[in-house]
Amino acid sequence: MTNRVKWAGIAAVLVLLVTLSPVGEASQVKSQPVAGPAPNIATNWSSFQRFTSSSNTNFSPAAVQGPDGTVWIFYAVTPMGSNGQPSDPQIRYRTSTTLSATYNASLWSAEQTLVAPPLSQNVSPSVSASSNGTIFLAFSSNRTGPFNIYLKKYNPGQNWLPETPVTWGTNNDKEPSIVAANDGSVWVFWYRVISGTQYNLYYKVNRNGVWSPEAAITSDAAAQNTDPYAYQLRNGLIWLAWSHYDSSTGQHIYLNSYNATKGAWTSQPALTSTSNSDMHPAVTEDENSTVWLSWSRELSCGGTCFQWDVFYKYSTNNGASWSPETNLTSDTSCSNCPDDIMSSQTQLKDGRIYLFWASTRDPQNYWNIYYSTTSPQPFHHVSITSLNFGPSKMRSGGMMTVNVTVVNFGTFPESFFLFVQAVNKTKTTVAVQYLSLGAGQAMSLTILWNTNGIGPAKYQITGYVPPVNSEITPLDNTRYAGIAWLVPPGDVNMDGKVDIIDASAVGIAYGSTPSSPNWNPLADLDGSGKVDILDASTVAIWYGVAT
Repeated sequence: MTNRVKWAGIAAVLVLLVTLSPVGEASQVKSQPVAGPAPNIATNWSSFQRFTSSSNTNFSPAAVQGPDGTVWIFYAVTPMGSNGQPSDPQIRYRTSTTLSATYNASLWSAEQTLVAPPLSQNVSPSVSASSNGTIFLAFSSNRTGPFNIYLKKYNPGQNWLPETPVTWGTNNDKEPSIVAANDGSVWVFWYRVISGTQYNLYYKVNRNGVWSPEAAITSDAAAQNTDPYAYQLRNGLIWLAWSHYDSSTGQHIYLNSYNATKGAWTSQPALTSTSNSDMHPAVTEDENSTVWLSWSRELSCGGTCFQWDVFYKYSTNNGASWSPETNLTSDTSCSNCPDDIMSSQTQLKDGRIYLFWASTRDPQNYWNIYYSTTSPQPFHHVSITSLNFGPSKMRSGGMMTVNVTVVNFGTFPESFFLFVQAVNKTKTTVAVQYLSLGAGQAMSLTILWNTNGIGPAKYQITGYVPPVNSEITPLDNTRYAGIAWLVPPGDVNMDGKVDIIDASAVGIAYGSTPSSPNWNPLADLDGSGKVDILDASTVAIWYGVAT
């Protein structure tokens, strides 16, 4: 078939191009509205943005946002040497940690090479993030001869760990897809080339550091099952979409789902059914529980001209029905239309769906990575935007003022707990407040913290809101306000320790009142208006204590 011949050519090039009230006293609660998008499914897409710009061949993008808000985009790169010849493919990535709402090209880090062993092809990156911040990257490499699947991990504070093999057989295992599931397990899917007409899908699961035996998902004797893309929905189901080709029905996108409670896979109807060839599906779910599916479809651009375009559709009922298919990258009236393939999408913290793909639409027809975004989809996002306190140094037992502002930047009303804590070796609760905010609403609170009974020490003042409804950006749910220094009650000069200097200060001012010539207000430790035996006793009790 002409379309499959063309894709086979493209594939060959890509490979060869190698408590409700606070624990203190809360007052002055006030709120004010802030702008927020209205809840609706937004299918208007931005203009296409160029993500990479080089003469290298850039393909197979994979996008993920970690729980700390960092966005990672991985892709395979076939570098072009100074002699004009391609070298072996590598895995590279760029990140963005910007706190602004919208991403743009200038906010991404410089390109970094992650996987590039010599004399081997390293392709088809797939990425997933766990709730503890670990980034899992799977890819295919032929470093030992046949292509096998490898896994690489990034642990916060440890950077990237060495890659380890997931498969090590003599067949070619390609195009992995990885899922860090919500139960802590890690799933890796791939397709295996068994013969020229027999490609089937397999998977393995890692639980508590131990891999299961591999299991087959398809077992067709004369069909090509390729391009697996797995994703776990918020209801816990793992969806696996892939491309299925056989000579009688053509090439379409298929879907299976895995129910962990039943421990079984369930076949779903084919997701596409036209006479065109459909490949490279990608699945994501936004915070409104809308599932988005994208894929590449080959279309005729006239005569013997064929082009690949990115299509998408979405479902608001977990796949029971779908919106009409939409061509995102439609190009018309072109003698050599660009190819757009290998999409990957995710919802980022600004609420938009970001869709990345490989394209030849740059002026030189090089393969580069492009992306486009929707308008913000309905999403959950609560943020602590400010947290401060005063005074920063005071005697233990005094009253401290803590000011905090919380904003609901999302499109849904939210009810949640706000925790304000003082953290030393242990956590001391300053306040617990239950708040309800409408979409786009802000609330400022002033909390009076009575430190009576709180031991003298230096405390980190923090505010925390647990993530609401699995919100995509818990990064700004926590805010740190600095160090509050509670000095001992007998510390007259407030230098953090009770010593002879403090005892001398009380001795010199002993018996004085504000009208006395030897009056020292700092020595009046209990605020009675007189320096007396109670103040001297306070120094004696705390003598020798330092913070």
